[in-house]
Amino acid sequence: MKNKMPTKEELLRNLESYNNILNKNTQDYLKSLINLEISCLNDQYIDSKTREQLLQLDLVDDISKYNIYYKALEILTNYKYNLSITRMKESFNGLNASIDSNDKKEQVFNYMITNNQAKIELFETDLSKSLKQRRMDKILDDLDILFRKEKKSNNLDKYIIRNKMDKLENEYETLDNAKYNMETINMQKEIVDKISKDYGIEKFPILISDYDNMHKKMIKEYPKVKVIKYKNFK
Repeated sequence: MKNKMPTKEELLRNLESYNNILNKNTQDYLKSLINLEISCLNDQYIDSKTREQLLQLDLVDDISKYNIYYKALEILTNYKYNLSITRMKESFNGLNASIDSNDKKEQVFNYMITNNQAKIELFETDLSKSLKQRRMDKILDDLDILFRKEKKSNNLDKYIIRNKMDKLENEYETLDNAKYNMETINMQKEIVDKISKDYGIEKFPILISDYDNMHKKMIKEYPKVKVIKYKNFK
């Protein structure tokens, strides 16, 4: 079952073969996952140790991947806005959703599996910490420094400095005229919140990991599953 995605009927049928191995409560729990009634990531229904034990069974591993994939797909396909959804119908490995905005795509969800480890990525945009304004302020400071240098320079240096100033002035103008699509930003947040709630992971760890100046990410890990929530600052 590793390469081909089993159907709901196949999973239910295969689960019956575990009647003598799994107790009724566990079987009911797994049936609920297959029927998409609950999320395999929700700690309310099972503790981490039991989840890890169950995932040693190939069938449970497939049920979990099926649950994650189809719970997200169910939300994305029933969403009231038009999303661009890319999926691999015969495999667990590949489900991506993005929003068309101003001739470019803003990613909102991605699900993939590498070396039998599932990774869920959620994407949001945050305007509360404006990198745009910081960059504009830096450009003004740089222009001021170049302007003072220009006064003391010879003709060749002045030409080089003026070229740098022209580029910075063009960048400043571009940033100053940039418009944010608030509808897209709100859509991103709405979808991410809905999927997170459905998965049962409304709260991510407080620890936030910086990996560059434009993004931050929050990570929550489960046995064989990593959920990463990216905040893109603009």
